[in-house]
Amino acid sequence: MSSYVTVFSLPKVDAAANAALVTAGAVIEQFRPEAVTKALAEKTSGTIGILWADPVQLVARALQDGRDPRPVARAWAGNARAILALHRANRRRLVLVDARLLGAETPDALLEPLRLRLDLPRPVARTGLAPVPAQLTTVLAQMLLRQMRDVTAPLVELLSASITPCHDAGAILPFGETEGDGQNASADAQIALLLKQVSLHLDQCRRVDALEVERDILAARLAETERKLDDVLRSTSWRITRPMRRVKTRLLRGGASLEAE
Repeated sequence: MSSYVTVFSLPKVDAAANAALVTAGAVIEQFRPEAVTKALAEKTSGTIGILWADPVQLVARALQDGRDPRPVARAWAGNARAILALHRANRRRLVLVDARLLGAETPDALLEPLRLRLDLPRPVARTGLAPVPAQLTTVLAQMLLRQMRDVTAPLVELLSASITPCHDAGAILPFGETEGDGQNASADAQIALLLKQVSLHLDQCRRVDALEVERDILAARLAETERKLDDVLRSTSWRITRPMRRVKTRLLRGGASLEAE
């Protein structure tokens, strides 16, 4: 019987969350349903963890990167259904963990229960997860996922079955089934419009970023040119040749006066 604690991590889970569990004494493996089933059969006692990522953040990051968020949402939903199928058959031995639990804002009171549930030998330290996506793209991701029932249903069940910092599903899950085809069509139209607006907004942000980079480069070049000019003006050779430059200037002025006459 193995003494270590295995945690299966889903794709797109923040690397810092995996590292936090490794530091606490867990062994991280890539999530595959067959690998979890095998681990349950080989390790006849103790618990096994499954670490999953928030689909809202995944979809929001896809939007920020200019990628189609729907494949991301569908891939997440497929993994979520597989997790829940395993959990229903092994409720006492599988511990589902929301990766956001390992963020820097999580109260210490939530981390000790996680250590006890996973039988980790060392305390779980909070870590710095990747920044949460911008509010605009997060809201759009929520609206988009609201229309995808194959995502909302497993998300609600995952939240209720997992150790998570989000106890109130309503506060972080503004999803719900719309009533009637008319409302569905209206919501789809609004999402399409918002997708277009966000795309334009992100394009503008990228152009602004590019202009700011160009500005910084030009400012650096100007500063370097001014430094070189200052070095020349302060140099000994510049001071020594000052009388010659004055004579040359007078001669040029005199020549210009003669031409004018």
